[in-house]
Amino acid sequence: MKNSRMKVTLAAFFLFTLVPVQASNALSKLKNEFQVSCQPSQAFFCGNMHVSCAGKTNVATFPFTLSVKGKEVQMMAPSHLEVFNRLYGGSQIEWGTDALYGVITPVGSTGYIKIFENGNYVFRYYPSQQPDGIMSLGKCD
Repeated sequence: MKNSRMKVTLAAFFLFTLVPVQASNALSKLKNEFQVSCQPSQAFFCGNMHVSCAGKTNVATFPFTLSVKGKEVQMMAPSHLEVFNRLYGGSQIEWGTDALYGVITPVGSTGYIKIFENGNYVFRYYPSQQPDGIMSLGKCD
């Protein structure tokens, strides 16, 4: 019995060392230049989302995908929201010093998308002619 358990353990060890490890979470996927799909948790952006939705806006949230090549990020939002594709086109990602998050900032604009290791994201957007940002929360995988 002890020998058969040892053989199974050794077989499993060799199997796992030979099989390439797939990116297991959204942050790892982005770091390894895989694409992630992101889904908002609510239908509309909120005035503030740090604790809960403080003042739902009339700006609808939307699903989007992100891909990273080097430090450059490409956002793909639905075609009727081309403004976001342009806003985040050529944007950069900065990895957290503790490697538990990444922050994507648009070129020449304020706001950000912050993605955490567990795939949760915070999307802060500043609509034109509005001094305060609005926020959306969701999950990427």
